[in-house]
Amino acid sequence: MLTAAFVALAGSACASGATYSDTLESSSVLEIDGRTLTFQPTREDFSIESAVFTVHCSQEHEVKLNGAKPGSAWNYIKLERVADNRFALAPTKIALAGDARGIVCLSIKVWFREVGNQYDSLFYRNPDDRYGLVSWCNNPQAADWQQAKHRFAQNRVETLAEFQDALNRPFVIELNERPLSDVAAFRARNSKAPR
Repeated sequence: MLTAAFVALAGSACASGATYSDTLESSSVLEIDGRTLTFQPTREDFSIESAVFTVHCSQEHEVKLNGAKPGSAWNYIKLERVADNRFALAPTKIALAGDARGIVCLSIKVWFREVGNQYDSLFYRNPDDRYGLVSWCNNPQAADWQQAKHRFAQNRVETLAEFQDALNRPFVIELNERPLSDVAAFRARNSKAPR
């Protein structure tokens, strides 16, 4: 379950001179309970090869991800396969400093077993699904949003409650009827293209 909106912990916003650790003692926390995500491609000849939970922290020094400072603004958490088209999302805790200026964005993305990332866009009915089946950002009005929106504008929900609801329901991935054999034709055409 996602904690409602960023739940404020005890304490006030950090005072000047506070350390990184002190800053995050007076923070807001987002908690995502562990759960199994289910993906349902609308074609029987497609299956999910991998699924990734992306956590973007535009100012990584303002954030702790599962109790540690993230090594990057872009954090890709590969989900463990538990069955065909089912992947386990581990519990995740994101602590944001009380005076944070950056944004936190979340999304879920998948890759197919039958076709690589270079050509999967040929098969989606909704092109936005290719970039993120669901996404959320805590402050899309912030300046940092301009650098993140190309990855998080697609299928973006407005609230954490909506994001939670999406995680709890199967992700139906609408695919068109284009033959898989078209991938070979595209590969051949691209290999002959002038460079």
